[in-house]
Amino acid sequence: MRTVEQYLEKAVEFEAFAATSSNEAMRKSFADIAACYRLLAKERERLIATGAIPSETIAGASPSAWGRQKMRIKIRHRSPPPTPWKWEVYVGRRLVAASHESYASQFEAHGAGRAAIDRMVLEVAAHRKTLK
Repeated sequence: MRTVEQYLEKAVEFEAFAATSSNEAMRKSFADIAACYRLLAKERERLIATGAIPSETIAGASPSAWGRQKMRIKIRHRSPPPTPWKWEVYVGRRLVAASHESYASQFEAHGAGRAAIDRMVLEVAAHRKTLK
């Protein structure tokens, strides 16, 4: 079983394959695989939220391993209109969280991504307190 982060990384990987493929059938297959990975990530998050499976530390990565790397938000055009925008949070080059909801504007997506980072920072602080 993979972590939420690993599912999302695979989704991004297959979305990139779909974007660069010149064959229409392959492009559709890659996009379908990416959508499946996103569904797996969403389902795993739901199972964690309901307590059906043990929770992961933030997106499967140990916050203490992040060191002093900066968290950043990328806003991506990932869905069809009217709500095409989604956010992704990276630590260094590593994807650690991504939105499952779509937003009508980049501004709205950025605000939701910023709120996710704030939650993660609080979780990291709590995690570091427990290590001391």
